[in-house]
Amino acid sequence: MVTIVILFILFVACCFALLNWRKTTAAVIVVALIGFEAVGCGLVPSLLLKNLQLRSVVENNSQRGKRNAIIVLGGGTA
Repeated sequence: MVTIVILFILFVACCFALLNWRKTTAAVIVVALIGFEAVGCGLVPSLLLKNLQLRSVVENNSQRGKRNAIIVLGGGTA
């Protein structure tokens, strides 16, 4: 989704370039580069995933006994 937004911003920059609006074109390209860098360095993904990861905290299950087993399906498959 963020990639589509960045591509749309670059499309808008191309439209401004066709109209010979140089300052506006440069400003829009700078905004696209800042957005690309924010996504690439992990700032935007961390903000988008923060609420999803807060709810997935695993609580200690006190019902586990000495005879429980953990089965891993597909472990070691390539």
